[in-house]
Amino acid sequence: MSSTAGDNHTLAISRSTSSFGAALYKRLASGNQDNIIYSPISVYTALAMTFLGSGGVTERELRRALAVSPGQNLHSDLLNLFPSFVANDPDANLTLRIANALYYDAAEVNLTDSYVANVNQYYQTGLRAFQRPNPEQAINTWVEEVTKRAITNFLQPGSIQSDTVIMLLNAVFFEAPWVTPFRSDVTMDKDFTTISGTVKQVPLMYQISSFSVKNVPELDARVLELPYKGGNYSLYIILPNTKTGLTEVESQLTGQILEEALTSMPVPQYRQVYIPKFSLRMRSDLKEPLEALGINAMFDISRANLTGDAVSKVLHEAMIEVPPDGSQTWCGGDRTMVNTGLRAALTVLLCLAVTTASPRHRRASSLSLSTSSFGTSLYKRLVSGNHDNIIYSPLSVYTALTMTLLGAGGVTERELMTTLAVQPGQNIHSDLHTLMTSLTTNDPASNLTLRMANALYYDAAQVKVTDGFADNINRYYGAALKPFQKPNPEEAINTWVEEVTKHAITNFLQPGYITGDVILMLLNAVFFEASWKTMFDPRVTHDADFTTISGAVKQVPLMSKDESFSVKNVPELDARVLELPYKGGDYSLFVILPNTKNGLTNMEDKLTGQVLESALSSMPHAIPRKVYLPKFTLRMRKGLNEPLKALGLNAMFEAGRANFSEMVAGGGIFVSDTLHEAMIEVTESGTKAAAVTSITFSRNLILPDPETLFKADHAFAFVLRDKANGVNLFMGRVADPQ
Repeated sequence: MSSTAGDNHTLAISRSTSSFGAALYKRLASGNQDNIIYSPISVYTALAMTFLGSGGVTERELRRALAVSPGQNLHSDLLNLFPSFVANDPDANLTLRIANALYYDAAEVNLTDSYVANVNQYYQTGLRAFQRPNPEQAINTWVEEVTKRAITNFLQPGSIQSDTVIMLLNAVFFEAPWVTPFRSDVTMDKDFTTISGTVKQVPLMYQISSFSVKNVPELDARVLELPYKGGNYSLYIILPNTKTGLTEVESQLTGQILEEALTSMPVPQYRQVYIPKFSLRMRSDLKEPLEALGINAMFDISRANLTGDAVSKVLHEAMIEVPPDGSQTWCGGDRTMVNTGLRAALTVLLCLAVTTASPRHRRASSLSLSTSSFGTSLYKRLVSGNHDNIIYSPLSVYTALTMTLLGAGGVTERELMTTLAVQPGQNIHSDLHTLMTSLTTNDPASNLTLRMANALYYDAAQVKVTDGFADNINRYYGAALKPFQKPNPEEAINTWVEEVTKHAITNFLQPGYITGDVILMLLNAVFFEASWKTMFDPRVTHDADFTTISGAVKQVPLMSKDESFSVKNVPELDARVLELPYKGGDYSLFVILPNTKNGLTNMEDKLTGQVLESALSSMPHAIPRKVYLPKFTLRMRKGLNEPLKALGLNAMFEAGRANFSEMVAGGGIFVSDTLHEAMIEVTESGTKAAAVTSITFSRNLILPDPETLFKADHAFAFVLRDKANGVNLFMGRVADPQ
């Protein structure tokens, strides 16, 4: 077939399926405010197989409803289309498959030779006999295999009755990641206006990157294209220009308008995009919608002219999941509730609480008030409104922010100075340099390792780091300038993190995290590993009751030991503090235990930097005690933009207000993201902990008009489209994401 002929066939099938798909969408949306998800190409293909065996009025109605043009060989066009649908691209992590099947009752019906030959030639259905007495089982297995179990139990037992003689099936499965994934840690609950006008909180994903947006006056709407990896497939969001405009958009929608809306998209430009995470599933009998489209005869046993008898049912089930990574399925991490009397203690560990007065500790104490004040304030933001386990490194976040302070000016500098509790006349950078020099420890005798490192990665093609900033960040923080290693700049950064943390933290940045507008990234990483001064005996560790922060009692492994320990009563917190020293004597884990079983939240309310400093200093002499402590492993990954804003850091996050003229020649950048990941493992032998903080800088976005903001915060329609063939694989509306 010539290229021109192939293009003509593709254009014909594109127009036919768009016309049919838009018409069916309008019928499905009519008279209700439900979420909708269906596959136009799946329904179209199943009806085309029906059309293949029809005659008379039945054939004419199907031809008209399927928008088959005069002289068009629909079956040949679909046959040419199907091979391009089968996609399995490991590089793009993309899968698309479409399959057809024909099941029949061999004892009740005699299929014509010509129909069997044609349906196999054009649709590769095969010919499968019902497996009585449970014919549904084999069909369900086929559906599950094609859809990778996204659709299960398609037919309920008894669906195929004794008078059912033929069943035609089509199944489609699509799975792909976005070209640029949305960051899950910046997804936040925000207002969404449903199709009914109700406003509710839903999780909105957010991204600043290059996107194509097209204005469609005929619909009073805009179309956003969200491309998947590989370049041939995109999800299109059709967003009404008014909050309650979806119904009006739907009333104006036609196949021709839809085709024009989704083709010839403009050149992408930098935009701020918000879209909700959503998961939809719909199962419906399409008999009435299809009758409304003019397909009547095939359902009427006295009028149907088909290979078998009349069509008794057209059943359709579809699902879609749109998470931050864009794939068909998405899983969040399991969060186990553990009494976070521990979570205060973990915070203190990484504040490097010390117990003697050697010169090294006096140098660390010059930062003690500042880091304790900041660390406690951040802790209170992290625990606010939730019962989650918490692990983070105040020192890591503090150090990353002081590197940011080094390049700041104006309001940005003043806000950082206030939030970091920098005292008048204090040279915070010199103090941290002195501390970091003393922190690097590798003591084989005590089996103790502590390391802290900083790094600066940047886009050398887009930004000129000032000589003064480059010199100072290397002098105070040991952070040499390292260019992004494109096209995969995340790889080198992840390797650096893994080396500093001895692989305690891996894959810190996901592929695509560093988008085109990211020009600089500051990083700090901390790693700590040490043995207890006196280890717990694992043979006496046993499961025992533990009261979680919610008040639930559960069995957890409790370590125990009879030994001399220092314990201090802290009336201001209605709690006691236990010190668990590590070998070498310089580092300890402090457990802050409320005096009442459900007292942690009340204790956290009273916590301040000054109270914390007082609680951890001047511990009394150790005396013999019986101590119980759970074994635990925690890991937390969190975007810190919102917690830091709550602490008063606002200017640095705002394009146009942020002042980093000391860092980059000409300024023009702002902090687009702060990301923190930390872990801790406490066992009978000791502790391993690690943390990494990144502060990401992007170019200021010049937003000439509201068109550069695309915020899908109200009901919208969507189309998942094969751009190469112009075929709409899935279509629907999000009336209410939840």
